[in-house]
Amino acid sequence: MKSNTHAFTLIELLIAMIIISALSLLLIGNFMSSLTKGRDSKRKGDLNQLRQAVEMFYEDRRSYPFEKGTAQNNLMDSSDYINSNMSFIVSGKTYINRLPQDPNSSFKYVYMTDAVGSYFRLFSCIENSNDTSEGVSQTGFTDGPASCGSGCSKCKYTISSPNITPLPTVP
Repeated sequence: MKSNTHAFTLIELLIAMIIISALSLLLIGNFMSSLTKGRDSKRKGDLNQLRQAVEMFYEDRRSYPFEKGTAQNNLMDSSDYINSNMSFIVSGKTYINRLPQDPNSSFKYVYMTDAVGSYFRLFSCIENSNDTSEGVSQTGFTDGPASCGSGCSKCKYTISSPNITPLPTVP
């Protein structure tokens, strides 16, 4: 009696595993790219939210938040403006309930102003090396902060008060 069994050969199984692995790598790559773009989008939204709060402060005080005698200061670290709950409250008026934090805990948002609060700039890191939207410089900014946290050697995104020109980018 002749037995008629059909089975996959080792080569066929290896080819199937290679195809499945290649497709998995493509999907993971797209997923990681989407995560990066999502974090960058959150950063841009956070800085816009901070800009609105700082502009409301300006409408009330006719200057942007600053620490006297300090040419560059970080609003996020200022005990003059930020309480222990990370709220931006001055003289009982809440400008923002909770300061946004960068989605990557080793990065930070940087606020810079002059010694009298006549303008401001907000900076953050950008992870997507293909982002060319407004305010993004993949090479950083000439007069920007040294870094936006550990792991982010150059701040690559900025927004500023409407009364100053954009920063030149690093060539």
